[in-house]
Amino acid sequence: MKRLNIALAFCLAAALAGCAAAPALPALAGAGASYTGPAQGKYTPADEKMVQELKKLDYGAMSLAEFDRKLADWEDEAHFHKGEEALERLRHSYPDDGEDSGFVRRTLQASFRESAAKHYGGACDRVTPYCSDEAVRVRQEDVFGDAYTVFTAEAGYVLNYRVQDESKTTVAQRDGLLDDYRAAVQAFLDGKTERQLLDQEAMEKALTAELKRLDRKLSTQALSLVGTELDYYWADGPENAVAAAS
Repeated sequence: MKRLNIALAFCLAAALAGCAAAPALPALAGAGASYTGPAQGKYTPADEKMVQELKKLDYGAMSLAEFDRKLADWEDEAHFHKGEEALERLRHSYPDDGEDSGFVRRTLQASFRESAAKHYGGACDRVTPYCSDEAVRVRQEDVFGDAYTVFTAEAGYVLNYRVQDESKTTVAQRDGLLDDYRAAVQAFLDGKTERQLLDQEAMEKALTAELKRLDRKLSTQALSLVGTELDYYWADGPENAVAAAS
């Protein structure tokens, strides 16, 4: 199999890390991404054309099985790696504020990982789909007419899930779950005071507990959440600056 060494490397890493380790798929976005494929560089006109052709479809109503196969057919070696390489280029160079950033970084990212779970699953059957995401709370203040960020708190997490039946579950259902999860983590951060958010140890414990609660609350019959993990948490603001100066 083309690039079989990649799949075997995933399995070796999983074996060394143990069953509780994070899923070992190529990471397309989010903090903690470690996969560096051979296709890094600026995305090409062909990559942009692929995005536009997929976006023109009524993709929200399509089943995951149908849409995922159009992006990267896990049973077609050449087609799968063509999609994989295009998404690597897009991950590294598509602007965060680009017109199709949400589609590229959410819908296509999640669908590729579902395809990759099946493509690489024969070599490492522990692999399941996942999505790296984050929630950010920012406060800005006006300083002589310019907006300056004076407080930031950010929580990154890895959402692991299983699809009951990809032929019946739609892209809109999957994307809706990912959106609801991010909104819930955002609401959790927004419900804390800045002083609470600056307590690193307490926040890491609170977020870990909250992710477990959200897994139970947001799981459905079609999409079950299976152990979302806190990837990182950090916060910085005026109180930290005062403490560092003292």
